[in-house]
Amino acid sequence: MNYHLSSERRATFVGDVFPLWIAEESGADISKKDITFSANGDGLLLRDFKGNDRFSFSHGILITVLKPGCFTVSASVDGQTLLFTVDAHPMHRATSEEANNFYFGDMHTHTSMIHAHDLYADRTVDFQEEYLAEIKKEGLLDFGVISDHAETLNDKDFFRAFVATETADPMRTLIFPGSESEVVFHKKNRFGISLRKSGEILTMNANNYILAKDFDEFMDTFRDMPEPLVILAHPQVLGWGEPPAMWDFDFPRIANDCMKRLVCGIEVIDGRGSNLNYEQSYSYALDAGFRVSPYADGDIHENWIQNRDAYRTVILATEHSKEAFVDAIRQGRAYATESGTVQLRYSVNGKVAPADLDMADTYTFHIELDTFDGNDNALPVSLRVISDYGNTVFEASCENKKSLDFTLTSSTARYFYLRFLDKNGNRTISCPVYTGRAYDDFEKLPAVRPLDMSGFSAVEADGGADASVVINGDPFTSYHSDKQTASILIDMKEERRISALGLFAPYVLRTNEKIGNHYKLTEAVESIPADVAIYTSKDGKVFEKQADAYCRIFADENIIRFAPTDARYVRFDVLSTVGRYSGKPKYADAKAAIGNLTLFE
Repeated sequence: MNYHLSSERRATFVGDVFPLWIAEESGADISKKDITFSANGDGLLLRDFKGNDRFSFSHGILITVLKPGCFTVSASVDGQTLLFTVDAHPMHRATSEEANNFYFGDMHTHTSMIHAHDLYADRTVDFQEEYLAEIKKEGLLDFGVISDHAETLNDKDFFRAFVATETADPMRTLIFPGSESEVVFHKKNRFGISLRKSGEILTMNANNYILAKDFDEFMDTFRDMPEPLVILAHPQVLGWGEPPAMWDFDFPRIANDCMKRLVCGIEVIDGRGSNLNYEQSYSYALDAGFRVSPYADGDIHENWIQNRDAYRTVILATEHSKEAFVDAIRQGRAYATESGTVQLRYSVNGKVAPADLDMADTYTFHIELDTFDGNDNALPVSLRVISDYGNTVFEASCENKKSLDFTLTSSTARYFYLRFLDKNGNRTISCPVYTGRAYDDFEKLPAVRPLDMSGFSAVEADGGADASVVINGDPFTSYHSDKQTASILIDMKEERRISALGLFAPYVLRTNEKIGNHYKLTEAVESIPADVAIYTSKDGKVFEKQADAYCRIFADENIIRFAPTDARYVRFDVLSTVGRYSGKPKYADAKAAIGNLTLFE
């Protein structure tokens, strides 16, 4: 028999992951033959797919380039030896200061609506090829990805995605084969509520995918990848799963060196979700020390052209190539635009974002805005500068402006990023700049202990109506205001020392009633508190502000700390909701709701 390799030579960059396979000239199936691959030296990592199940095969491998140099891969079959050469150069590390171009795409796309492993595996259609053909036909994206669920994937289909992209007809869109890998475990909080403290993670430019039982297993799968593209998908999904449970990433607990190296992005806009409660995780991840940039993805299943012009991830790269895109994504030169049309560059203290700034107390911003389609009516009309804990530190109008210059001061900020809104409430969220200041050590925060609140009372501060449901210890029974704001007065009956308040958002759960594959919502995401304030008083007349906070945790408890103080009364004010904060006109009148409040000593 006459065998040949899919290629004989490849010039590429350190960190590239690509397929190599053997074919028989007659077209015979050789996937189960006794075939071995080997490489000289230690510059390449070879992953084979041999095994005993129906998804194993021996005729193909994935090659990961580990270091620069010239390396040879040998493939042996039926006494024949076939050779493949890799010429690897160091990846070009562009800087934000270089002449980077704007490229837009979608890092979260599925080839199927199927969520069952067996059904997915038994398909006979050329689903990946159909996806690629449709993406080529629509011609709207500079980059894309195949990110089918790890729970449905198998080795054969995972490898097929690499082969399909290698053999696809030339097209504008550069496709990354990958997976929506998953970490699945539940953890009970102090109320005994089971929460999924994990989630789905987009993994690309890697030689594997994983349905992991914990983050250690996830890290072990990808830690040897030189340049993985890892993006946290829809970071706060409320009420999904079997049984319905909250999903979120516990950023302070997973912020070890390995995870911080792997993760380079986080979705703040997802085409299939509510999109109102994802962006809060962006600042939360930054506070935990992750160096991430924001992504706007479709999470599209089969209807691949759906809303393709409505939201985009934009990356800034030196050229349209895999090497340049991997470099840009790894270094955080990316931002999210919900309208799909905003062109953004900005600098702080003369350094183009993303950047590590020199330590300073004064920060001078220069922002340049434009649109990809030339429609100035789509330009943003307002700007917020966001810093530590998701707090807004500067606001300005930018209506009818294509450039802005301003200065702000801070002796504590660790990062800044920009949040724009257009007249329709569409967001554009920028990559960050980093100031060089140290991050919180969450493990060393002082412990707080919940008070027994059984003898306390709670009323509406502006009318005296009963609000005891908010301190009954059950986050599933919510208080609902008839206004966009709320003010709750808690009487502890005697003076006590307190140092924190715990807030549960109204739980956005799904009942046992399903719509298609998903549970029906029982609460409105737009009612979740966003900006809040805490006041204390000894006499119920004179109140002193203890804390302003921006709530970012919706599946579990927000612990808002302040200096220990003696008080009898605590007033908790909801100043805005997630819906109002979103800026979308349809949520402008969203009414405030609270799941539960707890005081801590």
